Amino acid sequence: QLSVYGNGLDSLYVKANDNNAIVVENIGNAPNLILLKTNNGSEAFKVTCGGSNTGNAHVLGNITTTGGQIKTTSGVNLALNPNTGLVTVGGRLDTTNGAIISGLLSVDQNSDANALTIDSESTTYATVSINGKYGLYVTSDISGGYAAKFTRNIAESGSQPLVDIVDDNTSNAETTLRVQQDGSGDILNLFDG
Repeated sequence: QLSVYGNGLDSLYVKANDNNAIVVENIGNAPNLILLKTNNGSEAFKVTCGGSNTGNAHVLGNITTTGGQIKTTSGVNLALNPNTGLVTVGGRLDTTNGAIISGLLSVDQNSDANALTIDSESTTYATVSINGKYGLYVTSDISGGYAAKFTRNIAESGSQPLVDIVDDNTSNAETTLRVQQDGSGDILNLFDG
């Protein structure tokens, strides 16, 4: 056991040259490899022993960074920008119990690929559910594209149409579908395959 006390100066100062400055090895049944406490005895930081080759770090409070990255052995990293508050994930972001975003979500994708891909195998619930006064606003801002496209390429023998528009309130007095064409192109083309 090593006890170090300080009074106004650094209590413990370790300077290394070519090897590890501090090595902590648990050869017994200690629950923590490292345990740091505040001046009132509360736990602030600890590294627990999760097994012979693993350990978990616990921070009981905020993590403040002036910039840098959190990297894994596979190269995937989490980059933190302290000036803009931007968090960049250099790989896949997975959630096990669902993710909740309280605030705005903006996706800016500048390469030639899908900006957002959603794949759901649910047979009961919708893949995307939107609730709001203005549910969906889509703008096509590149020539030769389209604002929305709905396709289905399966031998469908069920009872659902490809697109279903329902204005369900019996007291509704508003238009269900409005189409406006300000140019010389066709308003509607219908084809039977």
